Amino acid sequence: MIVLATLLLWAGAVPQFSEKRLEATCGTCHPLDPVRAARLSRNDWARELEKMEAMGAKIRDRQVLLNYLTAHYGRRRADPVLPENPAQ
Repeated sequence: MIVLATLLLWAGAVPQFSEKRLEATCGTCHPLDPVRAARLSRNDWARELEKMEAMGAKIRDRQVLLNYLTAHYGRRRADPVLPENPAQ
């Protein structure tokens, strides 16, 4: 399945999103800085897109946008927390 998706993406058969399309889709209504800083989970991004659509946003390729937001502006794994006084 992964090989097929990779081949389709490589062949251009799968719609792709880009920063330019993000600006055209989201930036026409609001600044993108909050989007870029949000770092939401996939479910949270899905809810945000639902809210935007409820307010009248026209989102083409919703699933592709959701994938892009999750990949580029999703939650990042936190750095490990080291003890303040590690045993020596």
